[in-house]
Amino acid sequence: MAGYIEARSRASLFFCLLVVLALMAPALHAAGDGKEAGKVRGQGGEQGLLDECAARGTVKVLVKVPLGNGKISATEEQKGAAIAEAQDRLVRELSEKGLKPVQSYKYRYTPLMAMTVDTEVLKALLASDNVESVEADIPVRPTKGAG
Repeated sequence: MAGYIEARSRASLFFCLLVVLALMAPALHAAGDGKEAGKVRGQGGEQGLLDECAARGTVKVLVKVPLGNGKISATEEQKGAAIAEAQDRLVRELSEKGLKPVQSYKYRYTPLMAMTVDTEVLKALLASDNVESVEADIPVRPTKGAG
């Protein structure tokens, strides 16, 4: 009987360790080798996105803008105003540097901007404090039954 309980305790401990590792995996992946992962999310990282932009002339990206201290007011109108302010701050920064995306779209209720940019604008986005993250804007087909 004691052997059965001991084996079951080991199995429970092993399961708990697996759960903890699964929960920590995203943080461990982001930490990588201790170096800052950068602002680019997705495969290829910053260099991959810069290479694609250099090869094609432009690249479509989704740019996430930071919302200050992370506390957003309760009403939808106030949330939208905070997002618009952060987006405008980024556009103003680019404009002051004489840069302009080929195309851009400001999302109203999420702190994202869709942009088509050349290499110079992409480098400015990656260096900007008004950008939280950048990722390639890759179309994804809807899944069957979604909606």
